[in-house]
Amino acid sequence: MPAWRAAWLWLTRERGARHWDLFLRATGIVALLGIPVTLLWNAAVPLVWFGLLAVPANSVVAPLVPASFELLILETSKYASVVGITLVGTAVFVLMEYLNWHIYRWALSHARLEPLRQDRRLQRTLRYFERAPFLTVTLFPFTLLPFWAVRALAVLQGYSLRRFLLATALGRAPRIAAYAWLGAAFNVPTRLLLMAVVALGLVALAMKLAQRRARAHSTPAQPPAADDDRPSAGPPAPALAAPASSR
Repeated sequence: MPAWRAAWLWLTRERGARHWDLFLRATGIVALLGIPVTLLWNAAVPLVWFGLLAVPANSVVAPLVPASFELLILETSKYASVVGITLVGTAVFVLMEYLNWHIYRWALSHARLEPLRQDRRLQRTLRYFERAPFLTVTLFPFTLLPFWAVRALAVLQGYSLRRFLLATALGRAPRIAAYAWLGAAFNVPTRLLLMAVVALGLVALAMKLAQRRARAHSTPAQPPAADDDRPSAGPPAPALAAPASSR
């Protein structure tokens, strides 16, 4: 086998869990693309850092700190233009959605989720989604709902990945531009943004712990065993024979 082919197989071999493998590969791709850009254009350094940090902000670790991507946009707007932030942010977001799509398709195809796929409420929601999938994906970023919901609907409905990514870019770009414009206009202090990151992280952690406690309390306790089911103490001891009377 040629050395280049062996190297390619080694680089493309899946390592660990699928979602972490794709997350690390996406980070490496953005980092490699940022090297020549930084060498050729020094003014692009803030955008390169923005692109690198935008990967975890839109990956499997994003639920740990909700709204981290928006806070990152507000901070980057102090050092880069609105147009540059919009282009880089949209590109990274679409890249991560491509990876998240495959992660969701792999996870939702699991046999254990068959009852969820057959749920009546989910089937009703899928019928509504099928009426205008492209418009739904495009307008969804303007709502306060998490984007993973519409991603899951698109995967379950078997929607075209290309159309999904195009609709995602069209809907996400104006939102990123709006946050970048707000950040440049109001110049939010970095200290406040860091405090917001910590506060949101603590809120997410508290909600996670509350869900675990509620789940633990909702688990029904095992009823005590019936009398007939209880193990017996063993066969009764034989009665002692009466001593013979002496004459």
